[in-house]
Amino acid sequence: MEFRKKLGYWVSAAFLALFGVLLIIIGSKYDPDVVKTLDIIIGVIFLLEGSAAILVSILFKKHFVSPLSMFGAISLSLGIYCLVKSFIGTFLLLFLDFVPYLLIVVGTLMLLQALVTFFLGKKKDVVLFVIQLVYSGIILTFGILGLTVFEKNDVKFIVLGVILCVYATYIVLGSFMPSILVIVAKTDDEPEEAEVIETKVNGSDNE
Repeated sequence: MEFRKKLGYWVSAAFLALFGVLLIIIGSKYDPDVVKTLDIIIGVIFLLEGSAAILVSILFKKHFVSPLSMFGAISLSLGIYCLVKSFIGTFLLLFLDFVPYLLIVVGTLMLLQALVTFFLGKKKDVVLFVIQLVYSGIILTFGILGLTVFEKNDVKFIVLGVILCVYATYIVLGSFMPSILVIVAKTDDEPEEAEVIETKVNGSDNE
């Protein structure tokens, strides 16, 4: 795998891990006011991003209506909505209720992928099989526990944060073993062998 592709995976993993740590911190010090603070922070970010996009479209592109200004308008509207309606807090709480179902489905897909790849594939990679089994087991376990045990919001935040950190390590491992990235992203096919072209230079044959 090219270094740039690996770097892309590492950056994605780093962002997931940072967001996971943030959720763990929020869960460990859970307070409705903390969640509201997220609305203010994210709302301000959307406001700044949207305002900047609209200004660039007007000042440099000379268009009040353009793809860039529309993007700015959506961002600006989201920022206002976050500040007025506490959208992020409400969304996070709804998302936390949805996460266990998502984890069960994803964990099941990862488990099926591991079984199919190992038992029906031509190449049987034991290390790959064990890694996929471990991660699918972790995700399935958290999903089931999320429906049966983890009911409090603070615990849900922590669990989601841990899952994101675990998934980040899965992506990092996948950068060294591209075949496990079937759940993360579609990998490129193996490059075809270069075609040998026969040429003649100064009367001598060269491949």
